[in-house]
Amino acid sequence: MTANNPFSSLYVISFLFMLGAFAIAGIIVLLVVVLRKNGITRSNIRGNVGEWQVANILKQLNPEQFVILNDIMFEKQQAKSGEIPTTQIDHIVVSIYGIFVIETKNYAGKIYGTEKSQKWQYYSHGNKYEFYNPLKQNYKHTKTLKDLLMQNAQSIGIMGADFLIFPIIAFSGNAEIRVKVTGADVVYFGNVPNTIYSHCTQPVLTKQQVDNIANCILYHNVNSAEKKQEHINNIRQKI
Repeated sequence: MTANNPFSSLYVISFLFMLGAFAIAGIIVLLVVVLRKNGITRSNIRGNVGEWQVANILKQLNPEQFVILNDIMFEKQQAKSGEIPTTQIDHIVVSIYGIFVIETKNYAGKIYGTEKSQKWQYYSHGNKYEFYNPLKQNYKHTKTLKDLLMQNAQSIGIMGADFLIFPIIAFSGNAEIRVKVTGADVVYFGNVPNTIYSHCTQPVLTKQQVDNIANCILYHNVNSAEKKQEHINNIRQKI
């Protein structure tokens, strides 16, 4: 009767472990290839995760007072030559106190920038990266939204109404915000609800106008995967 060889058992276990590791690595590589082939990058995934986090945080708002709209895209009515013909807005919150347009940035590291600078920077693991000034980016979003609402002002019932649009830039808690801005809200994800509440002082819209605005936004929302991918491709070409 032959005794069991412990080294033989260890060899089999090690072989199976290595085989499993290679299989997992192969699946990861295949997944990366498939994602890239479909135009999905790590940056896209990180951005989507950030938007999902903020969308969940916004659920803290009272649904009787706030209408929350996530991942909205409009086609610009009068796009200039060479300009991206679509605008994608991460989150829009409509209330009797005004409209809040939220741009989500899921970056980790120290964030630097000013209101007027074209690019902002973030430093992570000793590396420096640049990204388009989100205040300027969100200004374009708010302008596109306002133009849309003004074009439909009569049907919405806001002719002559003094409604307000508040832009908010929201960064992940993994970021360290060191920007120098005045008159603008640059906050962490978790502070978005309180930032919204801080502007809720005086009603400027009726509940009916709020519903009409939300319906107008949803009606003009471009809910097409093809159009959204085209929007992403256009942005990449601009970078």
